[in-house]
Amino acid sequence: MFIVLILANLLCPYSFNAFSQVQQINYTTTPTEETMLLVAARITEIYHADAATVESFVRAAVRLESRTGVAAPVVIAIAINESGFSSELFINAGNPFGIKASSPWTGKTYSKWHDDAATKFRVYYSAEEAIIDFGEFVNSRAWYVDALACPSTDYACIVDGLKKTDIELGYSLNMQWDEVVLGIIEKMGLEVLSK
Repeated sequence: MFIVLILANLLCPYSFNAFSQVQQINYTTTPTEETMLLVAARITEIYHADAATVESFVRAAVRLESRTGVAAPVVIAIAINESGFSSELFINAGNPFGIKASSPWTGKTYSKWHDDAATKFRVYYSAEEAIIDFGEFVNSRAWYVDALACPSTDYACIVDGLKKTDIELGYSLNMQWDEVVLGIIEKMGLEVLSK
């Protein structure tokens, strides 16, 4: 095969370069273990979170991206924004997304004072459980249909589809939430987690 590629390069250098380019694109679009560990280390250092825990969330977000329908960089950026993997809610309930225990949730809950009232939040026992439930949460809300229709690498589109508008509920009441989440993706270099 090597000889065929050399001959192809001599006869038509463009076709060889095109082949090389395709190989490069395929290689760089799947995050490696090393890439995931570097991202997790960066998050751990900046947010003073447990390294093994952050690593498990980064791996799970990448592995479950097609199942949840939400790009791994967006999932991790939302978790950072909501908990930094070190908030009281995360430490006590394993909940990095701040998802409340509203219907149809029937699992264990953790109560804390939030928005001037005792509020119940969902409890998770693993990164996989939290990320799968996050995906189910997003997929079960009609107002997130715009986010789910976006290409997986168009983070601005996804985040825009998740934010609150005048006519749709959103992930956060903070009107700058989308800018913050996109800023985290950029600052933390999370785009390298995309497939």
